[in-house]
Amino acid sequence: AIYGANLAITGASMKRNLNQILILALLFQSSQVWAWGQRGHELVTLVASRLLQEDPRVDQSFAAACLDKEHLLAHLANTPDTVWRRGNGPNVQANRPTHFVDMEYLDVTEKRGLKKLPQTGKDLISSIRQQCKLNPKNCAEGSNAAEQLSRAGHAPLRIAQLTTIIEQSFRKLKIAKNKSEKLDHFHEAIVAMGLLSHFVGDLGNPLHTSSNYNGQLTGQSGIHSYFETFVVNEYPLDLSHRVFLHAQKQKPYKTRVTAKKRVNSYLDSAWALAWDSHKQLNKLLALDKKHSLVKEAKAMEKPQRKAAKSVGPAYKTFTVAQLATAADTLKELWVQAWLKAGKPSLAGLKSYHFPTEPDFVPVRYLEGVK
Repeated sequence: AIYGANLAITGASMKRNLNQILILALLFQSSQVWAWGQRGHELVTLVASRLLQEDPRVDQSFAAACLDKEHLLAHLANTPDTVWRRGNGPNVQANRPTHFVDMEYLDVTEKRGLKKLPQTGKDLISSIRQQCKLNPKNCAEGSNAAEQLSRAGHAPLRIAQLTTIIEQSFRKLKIAKNKSEKLDHFHEAIVAMGLLSHFVGDLGNPLHTSSNYNGQLTGQSGIHSYFETFVVNEYPLDLSHRVFLHAQKQKPYKTRVTAKKRVNSYLDSAWALAWDSHKQLNKLLALDKKHSLVKEAKAMEKPQRKAAKSVGPAYKTFTVAQLATAADTLKELWVQAWLKAGKPSLAGLKSYHFPTEPDFVPVRYLEGVK
């Protein structure tokens, strides 16, 4: 259909066309599945752990427990992009749209406030369908709710789900009758904290908040992995310290993410992060066009960019700010869950539990959505 029903394809031309289709598939694959590369997700987690140590609302037992488990937390932060992506079963399919939310597909505006943003799976599909009616060009197409939700994504709801699990685990820990039970709930909380980091980190990347997730709508195909992995991987080891100092000094969760917004829930925080990140998208695309893109990518073309190492300095301020914003937001969600659970003491809960392949967390918030 792409080339015309009556087009005669020779063996040579068929091979050429197949190669073109393969290139296009690689360029336009739903790269929302990836956010930051493994280094970025690990970094967000470690910085959040260190920021937690300085939060005056946190007692020593909670801060010390998170510091002791920071490398486990960082490992868990990459689970949704590693362990949960194996094969092609139902969990793999359910996992994919939890990593992003394309704001253009929703009937929302920042001026309406966070309360007007979708609060449930049913709200989300209603917003998507209303946008399809009002603005067909920004319609998350699909023959049913599952397909439309898969196209638009629902990372904020995933973040709220996991933060709630953390709070529930801490509540159970607080009332547990013995150390064994306390350790069980502590392990539950730590696993959920690490997993949460992944999705918060995802929304710290502007490309995870837009239907232009890979620059394919602006002649910039391939920017997703180029920015989040190749550019980030070229920075020296002081990147973590730079991100920490930025978050420590600028406090982006309060000064950027939730500034002038009424935040009443975990979901509010997640939507606020999505909005803030979405507003940074044009800056990132402009950096690419100015510093790295050699030739815009047309259909069936592979984009040409400069080596990531040569343009790293041009992206550094932006990259540090986005990573710091994600880390500061993650720290805040951890703290809020612990506070709402009644500030349970984690004193004496030393353990060597190190789950390398935690089970997939079902996407409960979409149950019953049609």
